Amino acid sequence: MINKLLNTDAGLEHAKSLADEVQRFPFGDVAVFFGKSEPDKSLLIATHTDKPTLVCSEILNDGTARASLLGKLNAKSCANAFTASERGTHAVMSVTDSADAPVFYLDFGTESKADSEKRVSVGDVFHFDGQIRALADNSVCGFGISFTASALALITLCEILAENRPDITVYAAFIKEGSFSFSGYAPAALKLNPSSAVCIGAVDVSDAPNIKLGMGAAVRLSDKSYGSDKHMSDALIDAGGVPAVLTKGSCAASKIQAAGVPASELDIPAKHLETNTEIINLDDIYRCAEILRGICRKNP
Repeated sequence: MINKLLNTDAGLEHAKSLADEVQRFPFGDVAVFFGKSEPDKSLLIATHTDKPTLVCSEILNDGTARASLLGKLNAKSCANAFTASERGTHAVMSVTDSADAPVFYLDFGTESKADSEKRVSVGDVFHFDGQIRALADNSVCGFGISFTASALALITLCEILAENRPDITVYAAFIKEGSFSFSGYAPAALKLNPSSAVCIGAVDVSDAPNIKLGMGAAVRLSDKSYGSDKHMSDALIDAGGVPAVLTKGSCAASKIQAAGVPASELDIPAKHLETNTEIINLDDIYRCAEILRGICRKNP
């Protein structure tokens, strides 16, 4: 399972190879499994495959560089994290506070702007250390591991659906820019026009005392400002016997609901969410996939 977390791109290609059809859109790829008994009913199950990154925005005279953050990140918890660009330049991220938002810097270990310009250019993308470490009780730790866990849960579901055909048509959508203000979810709903939808995400156990690692998953119920479809939420709860957690703020499901499709969210429990030391339990990935399998076998 750890190898699958490290190679989600390979897992995604495998999942698409199992599908009846693959549709490609600017927002991402969709693996389609056609329903055997109720083909006129369709379910969109979506997650995002991107992790937070830094983009070099300005190289300074002392050799460091300012950077812009894409995605969500707990800046203070990730200070001094190791990063590397796609062309192999290494840097340590530092963070300073400001009145409006944290300011990110990249330190290449150089002493001058001229030296840094030999190694990096404005626009270069820096990724955080992707190493995954095993902990006790089948738990693992790493940067952004909750993102890869939700993607792997959907990949696992695709493997299950290839062997156990769904009763309804299932769209397994892997959103490329899901964590960047949830930009890909509404376009997916508008393009595919499903009967209903579920988003796979993560919930921080520190925000929900009744949620623990290894318990499977939790159904997210947003507050009144953002809403959550009760029918879909109840279907998920019934399918897996999982608890519901009330959280404030927007979630991916609310973006799909705004597009006119009833949607709810199924979250994998995580510790230290949006940091470089996220912790998940590997068993929760399988349990999440099994819950989703349950709602693919009947009209959600």
